[in-house]
Amino acid sequence: MEPKDFYHYLYRKLNKRTPLKNDCGTLCGNACCVDSGEEPLGMYLFPFEEEALQGTKNLTIEDSDFLINEKPVKIAFCHPYCNRRERPLSCRIFPLFPYVDRLGKMQVIIDPRSRDCCPLHRLERNELSSQFVRGVRHIAKLLMMNESTREFLYETSRLIDEELELYCQFLKS
Repeated sequence: MEPKDFYHYLYRKLNKRTPLKNDCGTLCGNACCVDSGEEPLGMYLFPFEEEALQGTKNLTIEDSDFLINEKPVKIAFCHPYCNRRERPLSCRIFPLFPYVDRLGKMQVIIDPRSRDCCPLHRLERNELSSQFVRGVRHIAKLLMMNESTREFLYETSRLIDEELELYCQFLKS
């Protein structure tokens, strides 16, 4: 399957699934979906996902500082707001993430990177919509079947580990 078709399939699988049964954007003023004009919040794109997002009007895609195999990972920024039908996979699974531990075991977690903008980061995973969590878990299993996306998940999980370590050091000081 071509990457564009693969991502469109994943998008459709999550299309109607959201973290809460109601609009979670009412809790935070759509903090993750609106360009506030301050420091822009971007979402990393999965390998080859840029192809699936060609022609998306409200997205700017750039190279990030995050490198995998010495190549920059693409990052997408919404301007001025998110068009829900055209959002990247990272946005569709937010605030969850398929975390891969150092032994290669994957589990879906609430992404600790969401703590700066998402009030849902304080919830337990079982407090989110079970349909949403199941959908993300299904997507994660499909992503783990591909070498490039599995590596992306693994390396992004190491980035999460680094952030958590810094956060814990901050709490101790």
